[in-house]
Amino acid sequence: MAFKSIPPVCGPLKKKIGFAISEYRMIQHGDRIMIGLSGGKDSLVLALALAGLRSRSPVGFDLSACTVDITGGEVDLSPLRTFCSELDISYSCRPYPIVDIIKNRGERSPCSLCANIRRGILNTAARESGCGSLALGHTLDDAVETALMNLFNNGRFKSFQPKQWQSRSGVTVIRPLILAEERRVTKEAARLSLPVT
Repeated sequence: MAFKSIPPVCGPLKKKIGFAISEYRMIQHGDRIMIGLSGGKDSLVLALALAGLRSRSPVGFDLSACTVDITGGEVDLSPLRTFCSELDISYSCRPYPIVDIIKNRGERSPCSLCANIRRGILNTAARESGCGSLALGHTLDDAVETALMNLFNNGRFKSFQPKQWQSRSGVTVIRPLILAEERRVTKEAARLSLPVT
């Protein structure tokens, strides 16, 4: 399947993503995968890479994408909708006023709260859409940062897993960018002029 106007992810980055998917057995034939599409460079590169893999892989799998609009509906998501349309990925949005909740609570750890709420919404969206996997755009840098934060804050050198089944939601989280450095993803998003929001 040829994309109308978006070039593919470059070779070196594509190899890292492909190796991660293979090494951790992230995708199986018939999988239905929902991409957590925030509109940031990581999730956009992830969507493009997975769409490219789907078009050339003998392993058949379905893709959809969902954005959690943390403003509760105040942001224009049409660039993301167009981007997904170009890649033949079905797209949905779940508005939720996370920004207002954080302001009202005077939250001391807004990033953590936002991430937890968004993850819950994405898990629900994946389950309701019949998707067994949720693909997130965490990179190698995110994994290292999480491990260091856990070490300094909790005394444990522990990070998230590349592939993790969540018993509470019944959804498996996969992180195909887990071996990719942030700088490489940033450079690729700029090279491809992806619609970063």
